[in-house]
Amino acid sequence: QTATTESQPAMGTGEDSHPTDLSVSDAAAVFAAYERNEVQADNQIKGKWLAIKGSVNKIGKDILDTPYVALSTKSHIFSVQCMFTKADENILSQLQPEQIVVIAGKCDGKMGNVLIRQCWFYDADRKQREEAQRQAAIRQQAAIERAQAEKERKAAIEAAKWRTWTDASGAHKMEAKFSGMTAGNVKLTKRDGSVLTLPLEKLSDEDQEWIKKRK
Repeated sequence: QTATTESQPAMGTGEDSHPTDLSVSDAAAVFAAYERNEVQADNQIKGKWLAIKGSVNKIGKDILDTPYVALSTKSHIFSVQCMFTKADENILSQLQPEQIVVIAGKCDGKMGNVLIRQCWFYDADRKQREEAQRQAAIRQQAAIERAQAEKERKAAIEAAKWRTWTDASGAHKMEAKFSGMTAGNVKLTKRDGSVLTLPLEKLSDEDQEWIKKRK
């Protein structure tokens, strides 16, 4: 197995500037790639951002008092050494040997150990969560739009039931909803809920025609 990663632009190590779309490689695979061909491994991953998963072998400090986490490899001597800052010491103090972690940082090649600098603990599931949240937001917005469309559809249907009626003389008009017809009499429901019953011929020709089409 070879180490894999994606080329990332140089950036600071503040949380907001960390790359969030890294491929996660196994620590043993990264180390093995350097063991097989150091020149090739440098060409592939040196200077690039990596996310590396492995078992904690050691939590310590180098000769410059820089804290690090060493991830186990198949080598009994060397490891993938992930360099942190003094600001990270509180987090590192909570680690335990053999704990499985995913650490991201920039590969600095191999000097006995494979060195990874500017490290932070990588949230390998962050991209999936963000995508899930994005999809959920899309579904929620679609549901809101469907509900609004249904509300407007029902409102349109209700509005279509109301019309302005005119009597046969054309002198009087009334807004009401057609509520049926019995024995030649038309039932019209007003806005206030009251029902007016009148002979069909008392309505204008246009209204009579409208009712006949619905019968």
